[in-house]
Amino acid sequence: TGRYDEGIPEGSRFARYPQFAERFFTEENRKKVQKLKEVADALGLTRTQLALAWVLRLPGISSAITGATRPEQIRESLGAAGVDLPEEALQRIEAILKGEA
Repeated sequence: TGRYDEGIPEGSRFARYPQFAERFFTEENRKKVQKLKEVADALGLTRTQLALAWVLRLPGISSAITGATRPEQIRESLGAAGVDLPEEALQRIEAILKGEA
C-alpha cells in the first residue's frame, strides 16, 4: 500500500510486532515493493489492487482476505475486481518476486 515506504510508522503492525518486522521488513523486500509500485503505476492501479488482481487470477482462488479496517480500504480493494493483468505485467511481477528484476 505504500504505508512502509518511509520506514515503520508508529502504531503499524510492524511497530506492534517487531518480530515480524525483523523477518519481513528487509531491504530486499522494500526494493521489491518499490519495483511493484512501478508495475502498478504503469497499469493505473494501486499496489493493493495489483496484489489482489495477481492473487485472484490464480486457479483455485475465488476470494482474498484483505484485512481492511476502513471503508476507503474496501473501496480501493474493490478496484481489483475484474482486472485482467497483461502477460507482460505478470512476467515482470514474477521476475521481481524472484529477485531477477
